[in-house]
Amino acid sequence: MTFKKPYKIKDINLENIRFTDIKSNSKKTIVYIKYNNTSDEQTNLVFQSPSLFNVNKPSFKNNNYELDIPLLSKSIEKIKEFTTFLNKLDKIITSKALENPKWFNNIINNNKIKYQKIIRSSSDSKRFKNGMIKLKIINTDNFETKINNGNKNININSIQENSWVKSILEVYAIWITQDGFGLFIRPVLMSFKLNENIDYNYELTDDSEEIDDVIHTIHDNSIFIRADENTHNIETNSIVQSISMIDNISENKNYYEEMSLEDTTENTIIRNANLSSTSEE
Repeated sequence: MTFKKPYKIKDINLENIRFTDIKSNSKKTIVYIKYNNTSDEQTNLVFQSPSLFNVNKPSFKNNNYELDIPLLSKSIEKIKEFTTFLNKLDKIITSKALENPKWFNNIINNNKIKYQKIIRSSSDSKRFKNGMIKLKIINTDNFETKINNGNKNININSIQENSWVKSILEVYAIWITQDGFGLFIRPVLMSFKLNENIDYNYELTDDSEEIDDVIHTIHDNSIFIRADENTHNIETNSIVQSISMIDNISENKNYYEEMSLEDTTENTIIRNANLSSTSEE
């Protein structure tokens, strides 16, 4: 069996994003996304995330499981590259939205619209200063997110907290509702690995007085940490093919992070064209 490889982030030219099919009803519009590769062929825009430290169990909301994953990685360089890419993706989507006001004709009745960023702020901003991403784990007749631990497939309920996760992600579509619009990035594959800690679960021998004498005379290269030293704690506890697929993507307004597509104090965009117009430019 031949496996396809995701694009490397550094090789993706976001100007090659193409908007293909559009499906719409009175409540939502979906704009599907493809990518023109170097051979000018339209493909799925699929890329791989770095290893991220997952601290949560999946939660069930609006008929879907979802997982909030902090942007915390083993590599500073990798997480910087990843967050930069996601921020650039935000910019290209909002820019294209301004160029295509017809997307909003069936949804928006005025000239203001909010955009939901890919990277969301964390309630623990000191610990997760880079923010978080929310991934919806899909399980439908048309598409299923593959989940594994090593080479073993697991179910959603087996996802553990305090584990490392690498994901293959697809930039799938833009969703638009009366609340605003955003980008739907669906996980194709999520691979988890439990965080490994060294266990120093020792106990003293019967000859405890001799041991205590050693501890009291030990020097700075000891594996034991003196109580008066300044130390840092290690934080280890620390759609598919129908509109109905993403019916509830944007229903929880608490997850909105407004951003301005223009420098306005209202943190909204004023589209240059009349959104009620049905004509194409």
